Amino acid sequence: MPEEVSAGNNPRPPAGPAANGNGQGNPFAVSAPPVQPQDQTEREALANLLRSRELQAALLGGVDRVDISTAVNMPAAQAVFDTVQSLYDRDHQLPSDPSVLIVEVERRLRDTDEWSSQAGEQVGELVRWCFGGDSGTVSAERGRELWSELIRSRLLAFRLRNASTNVITSPAATTTAMRALSGLWDWLRAFERGEQTQRLRSYSMADLFELARPPEWLVEPLIVRGANAYIGGPFKSLKSGISLDLAVSLAVPSTGGQRTLFLNRFPCEPARHVLVFTGEAGMWEVRQRIELIYRSKCILPRAGSRRHADSNGRPTDALNLHVVFDASKMSVTEDQRFVREEIRRHEADVVIFDPLYLCALGGTDADASNVFEMGTILRDMDGLLLDEGATPIFLHHFTKNVKVGAKPKLGDMAFAGSAERAAQWILLNHRVPFDSETGHARLMMEVGGRAGQCGSYGLDLIEGRVSADFTGRRWQPDVTGLAEALDRDRQAGVSGGGADRRDPEQQRREADEEAAGQILNYLTEHPDGDVMSNIRGAVRHGADRIQPVLDRLVAEGRVVRGQVRRQRRGYEGYRLATNGNGQSRQQNNLEE
Repeated sequence: MPEEVSAGNNPRPPAGPAANGNGQGNPFAVSAPPVQPQDQTEREALANLLRSRELQAALLGGVDRVDISTAVNMPAAQAVFDTVQSLYDRDHQLPSDPSVLIVEVERRLRDTDEWSSQAGEQVGELVRWCFGGDSGTVSAERGRELWSELIRSRLLAFRLRNASTNVITSPAATTTAMRALSGLWDWLRAFERGEQTQRLRSYSMADLFELARPPEWLVEPLIVRGANAYIGGPFKSLKSGISLDLAVSLAVPSTGGQRTLFLNRFPCEPARHVLVFTGEAGMWEVRQRIELIYRSKCILPRAGSRRHADSNGRPTDALNLHVVFDASKMSVTEDQRFVREEIRRHEADVVIFDPLYLCALGGTDADASNVFEMGTILRDMDGLLLDEGATPIFLHHFTKNVKVGAKPKLGDMAFAGSAERAAQWILLNHRVPFDSETGHARLMMEVGGRAGQCGSYGLDLIEGRVSADFTGRRWQPDVTGLAEALDRDRQAGVSGGGADRRDPEQQRREADEEAAGQILNYLTEHPDGDVMSNIRGAVRHGADRIQPVLDRLVAEGRVVRGQVRRQRRGYEGYRLATNGNGQSRQQNNLEE
């Protein structure tokens, strides 16, 4: 693993021939800047950033900007930089008064556990120095040189370290890491020249066939590395327990080429480390489930290994797994930094978030029904994790109108954009209602993904019932083909409990009536009417059902089609045909 080099010892690309011992030019010599302490380089780089609008636009406002928060090492400098990035994102400029910036940094620090009077003094001293005369001459050109040194010494060393690790574990991961290195180096060279990097790029067929490589299995044949995965299902469909089975299966160290089985069926490639963020489960239930799952897999320690279970068979240090008992708010800078640091500290290559809505929407006022807002949030979350070399796995709930026995679909997942963003998925639903007498869940499991994987399975999970002393639970998964599982349900006489045995035409009529009722309820709550997109977001049925139902309600005279005005422009909308007194409304123009 290569050592990190300090900015002062990190050479820049050659500026020209250097003289050798004979006084002759040496075209292969590399000129290096004078050696400076790392802290001094950071202070001077920050001073140039705070006082140069041109440098601010290049570093903080670029369309294809590189995250350089890790380029600084001093805690005070990092606190200032995080605040600077947030202020620039909000106002597109930085305050010119150092006291304003100091107050803002201290306010943000007080909201974290990093605040202390000493931290406040360090921040104040640093900011005043940056705006003072001792910081030297400020210029965008000098700022580019300093930040290039810092970025090279931090990010490049980190990428090289990961690449050297991946050489041993994964040729495909090595290729990905080296491409990232090449892209980072191109960005650095363009940044030094003051050029705007281009986000879009076209590929020739020769490039495509040279660069494109098949993915690698993380869980065969369900999940591949390097793409997001969603585990979706209605509430209480054991998503959290199944995700912990996945985490344990991936976190078991490799033992002589033997692979651990997810749900005792699907072979897993061992992960370097797995991180689990859980915002709903407590320590006891997570610990108990991990122990039960671990024991169910009959894992034996490798001879001579320091990783082993304790005398009671508990996985004390047998798993490459860490759990965070809180949902990270991925739109908050401090939480983003924590996630990055945890990934790097443990060299994690799999990160599981349970549930998605807490980490995606926490700290924001985003509208979950707006595909543009949610698409941006989900894309940024994917990007942050994938850029760190980690495969993200999100647990997500279904809408409430998914019935027991219905085959789960991507469109059942809540939130706009989640189905569209999903690169691969495991979708769950109860085949029949949960058996609370035996703790037996009979599930169907639909699998799919962009890599071409697909399948329908029956999953029977027996957890048992807890006794007065909190024992008695177990973890007993059994995966078969879906047709076999349904036959087994019929033979056991349980298929009628929740399976939908109505004919398709009856199902369609009942679904249309349900949609009509939801539309009428929504328009009752919005007497001035609303546009189609908002109605669709509230009703949670597909457009292929909502539009015909609305047309029928209009034909029946129960709903009126008219104009909704937004910012002096008219849009087609709908409202109830009658007011609260049952009298007909005459106007067609609807004011929002």
